Amino acid sequence: MRIITLKEGDFLVNKNKEFTLLSEAVDLEGIRMSIQSFLVITDEDYIVLDGGNGWKNDRKLVVEQLLDQENIDRTEITKVLLSHVHKDHVDGLFLNTNSSELTFPNAEIYIQKREFDYALTQIGNPSFDLETLKRLENLPNIHWMEEDKGFIAPSISYEVTGGHTPFHQVFWIKENGETIFMAPIISRSIRILNFTLPTKVISTEKKQKNCDKSGRNKPKKKIGAFSCITI
Repeated sequence: MRIITLKEGDFLVNKNKEFTLLSEAVDLEGIRMSIQSFLVITDEDYIVLDGGNGWKNDRKLVVEQLLDQENIDRTEITKVLLSHVHKDHVDGLFLNTNSSELTFPNAEIYIQKREFDYALTQIGNPSFDLETLKRLENLPNIHWMEEDKGFIAPSISYEVTGGHTPFHQVFWIKENGETIFMAPIISRSIRILNFTLPTKVISTEKKQKNCDKSGRNKPKKKIGAFSCITI
């Protein structure tokens, strides 16, 4: 399997969940955050883990530019797995804010139904983009996941862990003796699932700066939105 990091950038996020590139965040207050998705290439699929926030550079999605650098067309993506539906994980599923054109038009999109239903009740919560969710709701390529754990395909499994959001979920992809584990908030998911964190981690910095030798998270100033582990 091959993992490609689709990093949209380093941002400052204020209390209204408005994102500003760190390089442009002068005299602003908020949380520093790296936003990125992952592309996992298997023998059968091109799988994107979370849709990102749809950040653009020169009027083109950063994610699409990163795929272009790898000679991968966005139409080649076959599956999108959503850990949860905060706006920085789903807004990038559409090419434009007010468009119904999908970034990955040929992909099946997997969403935890209880997470989605919860999000629709969060009127006024800036973490959720209800307009984006409403556009997603009736798409023909949505697969609603309603169990606590199960399989998307023989090689792809999931489990609802909660914590970050009430029904956020983690994923495992297994192929040819290798396992890739994806979690939205790595330390919280590891604690809930109660297993030892391996030392090979692709994090928001694509390095192991935030882990000690045992694999446990060190305190850090930068907060990563998504982590991917090979076991």
